[in-house]
Amino acid sequence: MVRFRPEAPIIADVAHLVERHLAKVEVAGSSPVIRSIHNTYPILKCVSGFYFVYESSLSIIGTNQYINMHLNQFTDRNDFMIKLYACDIRTLCDPAENQDILSGLSQYRKEKIMRYKFADDRKRSLACGLILKKILPCYGLSESSIVLGKNDKPECDGIKFSVSHSGDYSVAAFSKKNIGCDIEKLRPAPIRIAQSKFADGERDFIFSQKTDKEKDEAFFRIWTLKESYLKYTGDGLNYGLNFFEIVPSSPPFAKINGQKSKCQFFEQTLDGHLISVCCDERELDRNICVLSF
Repeated sequence: MVRFRPEAPIIADVAHLVERHLAKVEVAGSSPVIRSIHNTYPILKCVSGFYFVYESSLSIIGTNQYINMHLNQFTDRNDFMIKLYACDIRTLCDPAENQDILSGLSQYRKEKIMRYKFADDRKRSLACGLILKKILPCYGLSESSIVLGKNDKPECDGIKFSVSHSGDYSVAAFSKKNIGCDIEKLRPAPIRIAQSKFADGERDFIFSQKTDKEKDEAFFRIWTLKESYLKYTGDGLNYGLNFFEIVPSSPPFAKINGQKSKCQFFEQTLDGHLISVCCDERELDRNICVLSF
């Protein structure tokens, strides 16, 4: 994970340029150098895992307004790449024991976190809030920008996102277009749900696996794909789990009334967890950015 020293506001802004692919990494001698994709001057250099702004770059880069201008130009592009962010909840304290970690979160998020009975559930919800708190400002937004859309699906003007949590991780996916994301930790699967709730083809796929472990993996693959699709459409469980079918090909796709859906599916793994993303975008950044707080 790339880390930036926060001694000056200019560094945080340049960091966003790097994350948003407005800058690129090149090798100069033995040290990586970050350069603007629009110009040739060096912006940052890496020393012991930290990125520092070259003093000569500060005058060339100019003001934060210049940087934000280029950031806005990028987020207006139609070929916006889906970005995935994650947080390992094992690195977080229980907000019930240290409420300082809730600082800067919306009142809605604070209340939602504290409604959970168990510490890990509080930390999963906290992690979602911390990811949104960190990433939404990259797009000039904050948690206060979130509104509830169809079936209370949260969204922001100009950027779509979806959050999910399971096991040790909370994740969030961001896109310019409609998106749904789901994560599940691999574990013994509740196969009875597949028997009663899944479509025939999905059940056949799961029970065609040879070992119990393979059946568990197949179940959670179908489950995360279905959940990501339901979040993508905003329908939730209003129509049940078997009104559409996931075809687990490579890549997978969804069928409704025998017709193939136009949405795209992407699948990732993270430390024993499966992640599925459903979106209208054609491209996913395969590098999951694991954030620390």
